[in-house]
Formats: sequence, C-alpha cells, structure tokens
Amino acid sequence: GYTLNAYLYGRNLLTNADHSVALLRADIYNYNTSQHELKVFGISNATSAPELLAQNIYPYGTIYQMGNKWVLSNEGSTTFSGLLTDGTLAGSTVLANVPSGIVDAANQVIWGRVSTVPYGNELFRSVVSDTGITTTMVKDIWPGSSSGYQGGGALLPNGKLIFSANDGVNGRELWSSDGTEAGTSLLADLYGGSDSAFGWSS
Repeated sequence: GYTLNAYLYGRNLLTNADHSVALLRADIYNYNTSQHELKVFGISNATSAPELLAQNIYPYGTIYQMGNKWVLSNEGSTTFSGLLTDGTLAGSTVLANVPSGIVDAANQVIWGRVSTVPYGNELFRSVVSDTGITTTMVKDIWPGSSSGYQGGGALLPNGKLIFSANDGVNGRELWSSDGTEAGTSLLADLYGGSDSAFGWSS
C-alpha cells in the first residue's frame, strides 16, 4: 500500500510559442496540512522534474501569452499574486497587481479596468516588459470618485481601443483611446444629452 500525501488539480497546462517550455498552474491539496497550495511550474523537457516558479498565484486568473512569455492575472485580488514568466525560475517575476482585460499582444499591452481610491473604476493600461509590468491610469473619465469605465471594448488595428464610458455629463457613450490622457476622448455622443447609448452590460 501507499500513503497519499497530496492531490494535484492541474488547472492549466500550456506551451510557449516555440514549444520549448510548458507552464503548469496547479492547485495542490496537501492532506498533511489540509491546505490548498497554489503553485506554478515550468517544464523544460520530459525527463526533468517540473521547476517550481512561484506560489500563491491566483488560480482562476486569466493567462495571457505574449511571445514566449506568460502573464497570469490576479484579477485585482489582494490575497493572491500575479506572475510574469517565461517558464523558468530566472525569468519569473511575482507581481502584486496584474489586471485582466483586452490584450494587444503585438505591443505587449493589456487594457483593463482597475478600481482605485479616489477614482473608482477607470481605464488602465499595463505595459509588459522583460522584467515586469507597468500599470498606469489612462484617464479619470468621470472625474472624482465615480466610475467612468466598467471594462470591455474592442482593439483597432492601429492599437487604439474603442469602448463605452460615462464621463458624468454625456451618459454612457462611445469613447476611444490611444493610451494617453490627451488621446482619450468621447468618440460619439450617440444618444444626445445625459442619456446613455449603452447599458452597463455593454
């Protein structure tokens, strides 16, 4: 007989663009401690044991692939971390905040909604580099603590994002952004006045 010490729930198994490395995000239940251990492993070949890259990574976050790197979002969780990794320990960086959203893989950018004080939910842009992710607010669309952006949109071939937002004056209408505050503006007030052309589920 044998003693079962742990049970592995393999949540995601992915390979990179050139299939040189695989990434495993796993939820491991440890029977000795009665705890779930959330771990990410890199697998470089079929004969070596998987290499532990990071622990306490959000198990349900979106995984984005950008070339030979993965971005693991923590969806705004303050309990779990996000991760930027190329599948090796040396190429892995644990990050406190990795938002999910719309990916521009060509420019290694993630457009997403982030809630902060005192701005509420607004449009943020995360730029992925080899060493980390820089996330900045694009614009406080509805000035003050009210939320101007609730997520979603569409990426255009020129890298701009079109989306619906509410600036507190024109209602929820069509906006566009090039990633800068100056380049983020109302594209069309489709329903004139303060009424909204888009519902909150748009």
